[in-house]
Amino acid sequence: MGEVLRNRPLLSLTAGLLIGLTLREYLWNAILLVPLFALLKAPRPCLVLCAGFLIGALLSPAIPQKGVQSTRYIESEARIVSVPRVYPNRIAYEIEVQGHRLVVTDARQADRSLGDQLRVAGLVKPLREGSEAYLLSKGIVGRFSPVRIGVLSEGPSWSRMALQVREAFIKFSQRTLAPERAAILDALCFNVEGALSDEQEESLRSTGTIHIISASGLHVLILAISIDWLLGFLPIPRPARIVALGLILGFYAAAAGLQPAIIRSVVMSMVGLIAYWWNREGDLLSSLALAASGYLVIDPMGVYNLGFQFSFLTVAAFGLFGAIKDHVPKTALAAFAEQAKDAFQTTHVAYWATLPLLLFYFGTVSIMAIPSNLIIVPVVMVLVIGGIGAFALSHLWQGFGQILMAGLVDPLCAYLNWVLGLFGNLIKVDLAGGFFSGYWLLIVYLLLSFLVRERVRPA
Repeated sequence: MGEVLRNRPLLSLTAGLLIGLTLREYLWNAILLVPLFALLKAPRPCLVLCAGFLIGALLSPAIPQKGVQSTRYIESEARIVSVPRVYPNRIAYEIEVQGHRLVVTDARQADRSLGDQLRVAGLVKPLREGSEAYLLSKGIVGRFSPVRIGVLSEGPSWSRMALQVREAFIKFSQRTLAPERAAILDALCFNVEGALSDEQEESLRSTGTIHIISASGLHVLILAISIDWLLGFLPIPRPARIVALGLILGFYAAAAGLQPAIIRSVVMSMVGLIAYWWNREGDLLSSLALAASGYLVIDPMGVYNLGFQFSFLTVAAFGLFGAIKDHVPKTALAAFAEQAKDAFQTTHVAYWATLPLLLFYFGTVSIMAIPSNLIIVPVVMVLVIGGIGAFALSHLWQGFGQILMAGLVDPLCAYLNWVLGLFGNLIKVDLAGGFFSGYWLLIVYLLLSFLVRERVRPA
């Protein structure tokens, strides 16, 4: 592990940043610098680690110890600081008002977007029982029930346009699919989870596939490959293609909610493409560290975000333990066998890497997680391409988009719901989440780090 860190300054910087950011809440985390110094050995990597730690310590956020205690009426200016989330009969978003972050429930038809400056009047209420710990870790201290909201100025136009595209996609899927199938497609493509039924959500949790309904790295990778392939047919130079792809992926990230996983994947995709443009091979761990450090500097509270922890840990595990291709298959059958082997190994790496976190936060172990992911993920890839492709083509010829939805997307959504229902009723183990200290996680991952060796791709 020491060689891995020494060869990647960005990784050392990010390790120090992570420790520094948690310093205000967990002072004892500073002890983690000692084993890292022992691993790094050389002065320069140790200085990089210290630089990251100092930056993190300066930015270290404080988790609110308690939320709003009583209901009160306010009139004030506010700013929307999150992408609105869509539900069947409402939208929800976060605002900053009078130095506090509150979650707002608004009318479904309300035109709200990230960055809007508002004039609000309404009731500030305590958080609902059972959600306090999770919301406080995000810096949210209460709920706001609006009586009156006026828009003083709109946020960035690109954010509002992205949400308009998301809304158009939702209407398209609802027009062409049955409600339960439209719900799963909206969740897959644009992170719209609000329309999922309780049974669908429970099946996703039971099968260990809840991650597929969050527009994430997998979705961005699928789109990046598809869009880059399409752009290859246009007579434009490679640098212009990279810029165009970056803008499209950034726009999609805004439409899908700017979740940590999707931001990570967009940054890593662009780093990989730029490296390819310069005839260099991208390094997964370095690009991951760049995405993590950039995200955390902008949003220090993100260090406590579950999506951030699961997403970045999973990709780090891929970089440390994933397969390295050392040959090119000579036949189609050999290529298929290689892909199947890689999928099996990747699924195992993701499962075992995140299992300690799953136990700590949720206390649930899905016995069927590995086979479920192997069966479902390929379908998800086709659904994302098919759903977004049908939506795009419907603007050129509405009939073709509907044909694609009826002939491809609809049966695959039905199949996905069937698989979830089948595997969701099989065995899972439920324990009490948080039944052990988080420092046991550090011990587990520290022991795993001893298995890490620097791996060189064959020339």
